[in-house]
Amino acid sequence: MRADAHYVDLIEARATHAPRASMAPTYAQESTQRLSEFTDPTLHAGRDLAQALATLTSCAALLSDAPSELSRAVVGDLIKAEAWRASALLHATRAVRKELSITRTAISVSGILDKMTLGFQPERRVRAITIDARSAMPYGSVVVGDEQMVVGALSWALLSSVALVTGITDARLTVSAASDAVSGVTFTVSQASVTPPPIWQARAFDATWTDRPGGIPALLWMLALQETAQAHGGTVRAERSDRGTTIGFTLPASV
Repeated sequence: MRADAHYVDLIEARATHAPRASMAPTYAQESTQRLSEFTDPTLHAGRDLAQALATLTSCAALLSDAPSELSRAVVGDLIKAEAWRASALLHATRAVRKELSITRTAISVSGILDKMTLGFQPERRVRAITIDARSAMPYGSVVVGDEQMVVGALSWALLSSVALVTGITDARLTVSAASDAVSGVTFTVSQASVTPPPIWQARAFDATWTDRPGGIPALLWMLALQETAQAHGGTVRAERSDRGTTIGFTLPASV
């Protein structure tokens, strides 16, 4: 199924009533706030995390009233999926703010794929999404880096790709790892369900593009992906084609 025009825009509602004159911010204050939000997109994250908390609270109430084992399992997956997304957003926010220190160790490539897949599993069960994880590298291959940040980077690439296929029935995403002696180790997430407009590739890592598919969370995931790759001496990619998109990052062969 193809949906070239498929787009997810996050538009925040604006209040219809003006505040009292004594409480109204000055024009300079409003301008400073808008500038700060563009300069530091992490300022937006609190609202999405608060929404995730509200969703978790609602799901917890549903869990206590679930009438059957099946319904409890479904609600349980919803809770796990929402918690994983909230954790990914919080982790991405800290990465963008450069609050994470890097501890470099030898990390199993297959272990990185497994941890990302395991984290996404509850959401995969409640959505019509198929994940195909594969490695073109020999069994036992490793990459040097911070395990939490590298697993996070792959998870952010996955979530940014999921934002593109939201609402698409039976979407499939391919997560892969490959290496060569020149480039290093490359992790990618590809999907062939949606081809976004050219602006998506041109502004993939633009910190001011807040109304992209997936909204603020997708913005922070992409910025955190870029920050993590650069902190490891690597590179990022976000490409579109007539068959879909590819988001990924490459870590150097030696760090």
